Amino acid sequence: MKIILACDSQWYDLTQQIIKILEKDNIWYYYNGASNNKDSVQLDTFLHQAAQEVIDEKTFWIFVSGNGIDMNIWANKTNWVRATLCSNFNQARWAREENNVNVLCLAAWEEEYLELNNIIKTFLKSEFKNKDNQELFSKIENNSNK
Repeated sequence: MKIILACDSQWYDLTQQIIKILEKDNIWYYYNGASNNKDSVQLDTFLHQAAQEVIDEKTFWIFVSGNGIDMNIWANKTNWVRATLCSNFNQARWAREENNVNVLCLAAWEEEYLELNNIIKTFLKSEFKNKDNQELFSKIENNSNK
């Protein structure tokens, strides 16, 4: 499993919390974001790289932005990317089990991230189960390639 994190400087601190969660469980990650909470970086750079990096079922991205919605919209315009915004562990589980999501978007503006640990771990440990949806995904992906 390969985890790639991306955020801009405004959300650097939250991303550092995510890194601690990954390191505690010895999960390999690559951080592709701001080097501190003062650097000005453009997230579209990371998003473009995500389009190149999500190439197999073992690669997952975690995007952190203020509302998470902007990342979700952008990522879903990219072929072979299935992104979703999750604010609790059930959404993370459903995203993986039902929809085979490979990009987790998080909203840093959420007042409480008491479930951050559970959201991350659930997203990474859940497996795609609803094979009936695979035909739908293929239709969507084939349609977006036109």
